[in-house]
Amino acid sequence: MIAFDAEGKEGKDDPDGLISQHLIDILKNSAQPITDVFLFGYGWLGDIQDAIN
Repeated sequence: MIAFDAEGKEGKDDPDGLISQHLIDILKNSAQPITDVFLFGYGWLGDIQDAIN
């Protein structure tokens, strides 16, 4: 899950860096080409736990 704050900045919860960069690295370095990526967005009025549920 990639979380953004009210200003649209990505959260820095992971000690290893931004989750979006991890995702980009996985997509770029996959042994087989990845042809489809599905993204789901959750509304801005909910919290993280609501999004997980």
